[in-house]
Amino acid sequence: STGMYQTHRLYQSPKISKNTTGAWFSADHLRQGININHGTRGDGSEYLFITVYTFDNGAPLWMAGVAELADDISSVTIPIYQYQGLNWWQTGVEPTEGPSGTLTLSHSSCDQLSVSMTLGGDSQTIEMERMVNTETQAFCQD
Repeated sequence: STGMYQTHRLYQSPKISKNTTGAWFSADHLRQGININHGTRGDGSEYLFITVYTFDNGAPLWMAGVAELADDISSVTIPIYQYQGLNWWQTGVEPTEGPSGTLTLSHSSCDQLSVSMTLGGDSQTIEMERMVNTETQAFCQD
């Protein structure tokens, strides 16, 4: 034995968790992205509420979905829905909810998120980055 020791750092991608919250975008996809918000229900269960904002033939398209959180999730696939039938801040009318497809999220690093979306028969994967958020930097650093 030489008496020498070496330290090696093990790299691991962050898990999908409440620290995944934030506004995510790709510089290649202008004025499009996703917002992720964390919530806790009265029974203590946690979830992420995800909104996707993009375009469909030039018209704004918003979709939403909910991911249930559990320990040690490296990726999550959720159904996303499109809502129609309402006007600006209209009340007293139930919107029409229709399934749009699926969204799969996994971290490449703390501020990098791989987003795979399937709509109809089309699929696309986009690498997104988190808009600067000093709150998350305390919990997740590359």
